[in-house]
Parts: sequence; C-alpha cells; structure tokens
Amino acid sequence: MKQVLIALVLLGNLCATAEAAQTQQIQPAQVPDFVIGPSDVLTVYVWRESELSTSATVRPDGKISVPLLNDVQAAGLTPKELTAEITAGFQKFVTEPAVTVIVLEIHSSHVHVIGSVPRPGYYDLVSPLTVVQLLARVGGFTEVAKPREVAIVRTEAGKVRRFRFDFETFASGENFQQNITLHSGDVIVIP
Repeated sequence: MKQVLIALVLLGNLCATAEAAQTQQIQPAQVPDFVIGPSDVLTVYVWRESELSTSATVRPDGKISVPLLNDVQAAGLTPKELTAEITAGFQKFVTEPAVTVIVLEIHSSHVHVIGSVPRPGYYDLVSPLTVVQLLARVGGFTEVAKPREVAIVRTEAGKVRRFRFDFETFASGENFQQNITLHSGDVIVIP
C-alpha cells in the first residue's frame, strides 16, 4: 500500500513537471492569432449604434449577416481583421464607427478521438491543448487500449503526417516532446 502511494505521488510530480515543461514551450509569441471559422459565434458591437450591433453564427459559407452591410466574410479572418472590415463598411453610413468583434464561442477548431477510450468523439479546441490533456478529457484509456501505440494523424498542406505517442514512456518521465500541441482537424487514434 505504501509503495502504491509513493508511486502515485511520483506520477503526480511527473505530470506537474511535464505540464511545467509544456507551459514553458508555449509562449504568447508562439500562439498565433485566432482565425474565425464556420460555426463560431460572434458579437459585433457598434458603440452608440445599438441597432447596428448584432450576434451571429458564422455560416458554412464563412459569412455573417450584419445590418446595413448584408453578408460579410468572417471565416479566415482574425477578430481584429474582421473589425477593420466591418468598420470600413460602416464608414459609408456612420461617422467614426467604433466596432468591436467578440468571439463568444469557438466551434470551428476541433479534434477527433477514435478508439479505446471511454469517451471517443469530437472535441472543440478552445485553447492550446496537448495530447495528454486531451487524454484526460476523454477519460484515459480503456482496459483493452494500447497506450504505447497512440497515433496523431494530421493533414497539412495536403500531406498526411503521423505522430506517435507512447504514453508509458511519457508517464515514466521520458520523451516529453512527444506530448505535442494539437491542431484543428487532428485525429487521435487509440488502438
């Protein structure tokens, strides 16, 4: 019993160390600006012009409807870029429009988890997320899982890449760099 408690304490310390190492790798300069995508929920606020303010969900075509401007392309832009676009459009109708675009909900950035986990499925990425953090969200591994053979499948620029993740080596304090930050569209396969 004493050995089990010691092992749990050591594993807890190891996870805290791994988390600290990952936190050091993700610095504000490395995190790119959020890019709006389909299904994201936005609020467009126009100061002193409440009838022009609106909330909108980005449609599959990437556009939102804005009073006076009709359809405005939102997907593919950062909130700052969309603010500039809407401000320019309102300048035809309002003297010195003060526009703010607020992202209320992020639904365009997600990963898929399949295989031997308690809760496989589709998970929104609302902030940077590592493989270990995602495994915690899905409830860890089932009894039949092969934690040494986890694969992350990513498509970038039309090319499919495969990353290997060996949970057992990670948990033993080795090979922390395999705990990569996930990208939207990644598929995590747990055999």
